[in-house]
Amino acid sequence: MNVESVNSAGSFSQNEGDALPTGLQPDDQAIASVESVNDESTAPDSQVQPGSQTIRLVQLLLTELQAEIHTLSAGAEAVATRIATEVERICAKSDRIQN
Repeated sequence: MNVESVNSAGSFSQNEGDALPTGLQPDDQAIASVESVNDESTAPDSQVQPGSQTIRLVQLLLTELQAEIHTLSAGAEAVATRIATEVERICAKSDRIQN
């Protein structure tokens, strides 16, 4: 799977409501699951709030997963959501990434 930075000039739209290259639209359930992941987190110091960057990363991951497995399921959405949430959490805690 090719990995591309969320902020790089890629093949997906930079606007939250725009269609993904595959024609997928983020559904309310997927976005709600991104937003609820932090509420269910067991880490007491988890202060990461999902934003448009997280949602766009979930969209990108879903696009990449669909290209590889040719179908999307609730499990794929859960995996993409968890990966995006962890990326946000790690980036928020890393001094090297912040600078």
